[in-house]
Amino acid sequence: MTDILTLRVVLDGSNPEIWRTLELYSDLPLIEVGHAIQIAVGWENVHRQCFHNHAPDEPALKGDEICWLDADLMDEPLHRDLALSTLESALAASGGVLYFEYDFGDRWIHRVSLMQRRPADAQAPRMSLVEGELRAPIEDSGGLSAWYENLRIISAKDEARNYQEVLDWMRWRVGPCGNIDPTHFDIDVARRKLALHAAGYRGKSVLGAWLQQVPTGTEHFFGRMIAQTELTLDPQFAKPSWLEQILEPFAELIRLCAGTGVKLTHAGWLPPRVVEELLERCQWHGIDYESGTTKRENNLDTVRWLRDIAEEIKLVRKYRGHLIATEFGLGLLAEPGTLHRYLLDCLISGMNSKIHRDCQIIQWIVDEMGLEGFEERADTSNAMLGALHYADARTGEPLTRDSYAPTSALWHLIDRITNFHFSLPTEPNLPARRAALSQLRRYLLSGFDHSLVLEGN
Repeated sequence: MTDILTLRVVLDGSNPEIWRTLELYSDLPLIEVGHAIQIAVGWENVHRQCFHNHAPDEPALKGDEICWLDADLMDEPLHRDLALSTLESALAASGGVLYFEYDFGDRWIHRVSLMQRRPADAQAPRMSLVEGELRAPIEDSGGLSAWYENLRIISAKDEARNYQEVLDWMRWRVGPCGNIDPTHFDIDVARRKLALHAAGYRGKSVLGAWLQQVPTGTEHFFGRMIAQTELTLDPQFAKPSWLEQILEPFAELIRLCAGTGVKLTHAGWLPPRVVEELLERCQWHGIDYESGTTKRENNLDTVRWLRDIAEEIKLVRKYRGHLIATEFGLGLLAEPGTLHRYLLDCLISGMNSKIHRDCQIIQWIVDEMGLEGFEERADTSNAMLGALHYADARTGEPLTRDSYAPTSALWHLIDRITNFHFSLPTEPNLPARRAALSQLRRYLLSGFDHSLVLEGN
């Protein structure tokens, strides 16, 4: 029978104690218990882990030492496989107290004590973080004594001990969304990380589907980024009530081009009278700050983008000097909601370009992380793109702040239309625009299933 075990995890030697309380299913493999502890404490899963049945730095009777570790490290009779041993069996072999070791160089030792147990509830998650205090030492700090020495140096601003060098390293190591305050522990972020891990970094939302395609071994890294947001791996966020109005210009362009289509000018532009009619139908007057009385497509970026994208995704096409609606576009228009869903699919799939899709999804994640500065945003985006093995297209080198990361032209158009839609008579309503774009990003990534997108891209 499976139970839910309440465990208290304390970083050995920490003063004041760095601790967490976890609830885990008793039948969890130890390798997953280790990952859960790492996430709860704040480690990044970039080093090895193991469990001991006694404090590893204290003497034990010969033959009593048991160590659970990865199969490729097992070379002694009392070594056990992390993947094949359960939390229940390990606690039984150790008298209710285990010692979890992470990073065999820095040697972070955690005392794991069984506090209580209760029968498993079918509704309870298989792993959850109940409470905790204080942040973990920064990864690769050199061990507990080195961590406390670094804290002393930056607290005292000890120039004699390379204060600025230590501070710069700590800030670099935690990254743009990290925090070096030793008293800071964001339990909500830690809980979201743990929920992502418990779900296997997969789900039915677009984000859940996309995570299934990232390179093996990078899931923890992407989980740390996504946990800084409120995005979910299963559909949760509702469609914005205003979204159909934002997408409706595509339908209006198809209607204008139905039948024999629109005769283009000798230069290949839409005639001014058609541009004027399109602006009227879309209620777009003023969207591109066009001051002339004659509305020309070549002077109106939004109209030009709308037409170019509609051609690229085969809603309209040029034929013998005319712009005509395609049978495909007319078919989408005939079925209520189908055109809008197709546009969202094009948007999420990067218009059938893998690099556009990945860059776009990463941009949305970074936007939802709330990073304001260009350098922070660029560094975070580049780190995620680097994890997907992208490099600078011009040099083949790792991405820098000067690298170009392509995103969807369709998203730029929707951004422009949304900005106009949420504008005051004289200037953009920036708070409303930002809130609207965040609502849209959440819906695109975590609002509906992925059945029509991502496949085969």
